[in-house]
Amino acid sequence: MDEPMKKVLFLCSNDVNYVITLWAIWLSGQIAVPLSPLHPKNILLYYANDTNSKLLITTSQYAELMQRVSKNTHSHLHVLDNKLNLKCSQKVTENQSDLEAGLPLDFYDKNDALILYTSGTTGSPKGVLLSHKNLQSQITTLLDVWKWTWNDVLLHTLPLHHIHGIVNALLCPLYIGAKTIMLDKFNSNTVWSYLLGVNAKPDDRKITVYMAVPTIYSKLIEEYEKVFANDPKMVEYIKNTLQSKIRLMVSGSSPLPATVFDKWQEISGHQLLERYGMTETGMILSNM
Repeated sequence: MDEPMKKVLFLCSNDVNYVITLWAIWLSGQIAVPLSPLHPKNILLYYANDTNSKLLITTSQYAELMQRVSKNTHSHLHVLDNKLNLKCSQKVTENQSDLEAGLPLDFYDKNDALILYTSGTTGSPKGVLLSHKNLQSQITTLLDVWKWTWNDVLLHTLPLHHIHGIVNALLCPLYIGAKTIMLDKFNSNTVWSYLLGVNAKPDDRKITVYMAVPTIYSKLIEEYEKVFANDPKMVEYIKNTLQSKIRLMVSGSSPLPATVFDKWQEISGHQLLERYGMTETGMILSNM
């Protein structure tokens, strides 16, 4: 896009394509509008029309869906090359311009970065405009309060169209240089395997940070009761492992039932950090 500050809607899975696309939008000076694979077509059309976006970006996985959105909104669709993530991981560049790092810092100090939509529980979803300075303020505050370091390893299983998944669980580790393991979708068995380091190589860094919503913790508890609870040795091993290896476990996006808080503390030894915020404000309050 030749002119900055245009809205760009993008639909990617929870993988490196999401990060590449978000960074490309920002490096070119545009405003990112992330979409969810769970959004029905009518919601995608609503977002495209509401933002008056002229460019949609997606992967081959969602190309058919986004082609219909593109046709109905008269917007251009760009489908990412399936080899893009491989090229980035291998640091392959085709042109000198591939190495250029965005616009002058002054641009980002004065302009907007992101539009996120509210849940729409009291009406149509509303787009919330967040600036680069707003995001930076949120990130640096959370890095300080939650004691992030480059040595952290976060397991990411959250949707990437809300503050929780984007700012708290993705931009924070990227900003500080920590490692992020992104799962395409939540699976309780897979998450337990990562939390416990099952099948990990000896030199693999262990998970140190995990963030989820109450429903996810409930599903993890269900899996625990079904698979581990009747084995005293596993019960002890799980509690010792989670207490010693993981330093921060967070719950958010909806109220955490006391029963889930208590049960998770019994299982893991962790008092879940429950925090409250809004799309418009970011994080405001927590219990720690």
